[in-house]
Amino acid sequence: MTIFKYFSPKYLLLPSTCIIIFLISFLFCQDDNSILHLFNFNNKYAHQIALNKELREISGLAFSKEGKLFCHNDEKGIIYQVDLENGKILKKFKLGILTINRDFEDIAIVDDIFYLVTSSGILFSFKEGEDNASVKYKGFETELNKRNNVEGLCYDPETNCLLLACKGDPGEGYEKYKAIYAYSLTKHILLSKPRFLLSLDEIEKFSKEKNFEPSGIARHPQSGHFFIIAATGNVIVEISKSGQILAMEHLKKKYHTQPEGIDFKSANELFICDEGQGDKGTITLYISKRK
Repeated sequence: MTIFKYFSPKYLLLPSTCIIIFLISFLFCQDDNSILHLFNFNNKYAHQIALNKELREISGLAFSKEGKLFCHNDEKGIIYQVDLENGKILKKFKLGILTINRDFEDIAIVDDIFYLVTSSGILFSFKEGEDNASVKYKGFETELNKRNNVEGLCYDPETNCLLLACKGDPGEGYEKYKAIYAYSLTKHILLSKPRFLLSLDEIEKFSKEKNFEPSGIARHPQSGHFFIIAATGNVIVEISKSGQILAMEHLKKKYHTQPEGIDFKSANELFICDEGQGDKGTITLYISKRK
């Protein structure tokens, strides 16, 4: 709903048949093969860039289909295009003539449409603007609210849905989990049941902080797996398309003081942004071992 606009085998099998069945089974099992281990999160040579002071409270990042990097902070409806090499701001544009002040938590780009989500579950859609431009936008309610505390957003092309990762209340009956809901871009409705439920018992046993509160989510473009990061818990979790937890890794405090956003530029390039504890936020690049 638009709430505002302006913005049993009976016989023996032949060898060739067995081979075919094996290959089919192998392919179907690929969904369960973790790829998180291909990224070395202990690598002291991970490339990290410092950001302009305007992005000290960076809250999300996303790549366009052309490979351009866009970011935002968590207070104002301003989108920044950032240079991948040095962190400089290449341009910025805002939502509406008067800058919107909301608790913006993450960003996703679907073709040429940008989406921002607030902690209370409101989605804003708009197109890229020129430097210093004001762009029109639409706002959509999702039925999530402040109690759910939406922190992560990404697009799943296989279902044409936006996935919203909740830091807070997962919904009635899901108290032992963290929930990720799906918003259909076909029907423009939030699906009533969570797309994924992440077991707190399983993840918190792994976390050094014995906690897990999702702060970002991204889809790996090749495998279709989803990577979820947590600022509280300081871990990264990989799940399959069916929601099975495949792997977990710790994020080193040295590089990730407060991880807030995550996205892939390609299957081999993983980016994580952190809110600054001092003057500047950061973006860290991890390269896959497999080219």
